Amino acid sequence: MIVIPKFKNDSFALSFAFQVDLYEVSKKHIETREHFNYIINYISIPSYNKRHFKIPEWRDNGYSKAIRKKYNFRDTLITGSTEGGPFEDKFTKNGKVYRDNWNALYIRIKRFNNNVLKETKYIRVGLTEGCD
Repeated sequence: MIVIPKFKNDSFALSFAFQVDLYEVSKKHIETREHFNYIINYISIPSYNKRHFKIPEWRDNGYSKAIRKKYNFRDTLITGSTEGGPFEDKFTKNGKVYRDNWNALYIRIKRFNNNVLKETKYIRVGLTEGCD
């Protein structure tokens, strides 16, 4: 990603986060739309010069752990497939099963001028899986 400055003394700090929806799943794998909505903490994106940034490859390194802690979920792993494709449910709470859906990536761009924060902008990138 290339960020174009407004002024000569501009510098930038970029970071990203994911928006996760957590759905309760019934025994018939029907999802309720009563869900938790969680934006994971922003992670810094390193620059390889003042204006060029590369979003790193992402894996679930600890994010599921953060969600479990925040909502007091317990670990589980239920896998299977339906006519819509495979599924994986990772969390339980009070005897209920929850599925996570990583549905958006947020890129936060902070613009500094002479090391003073001047503005913050966000880019939302929708993520889909399957037939969505």
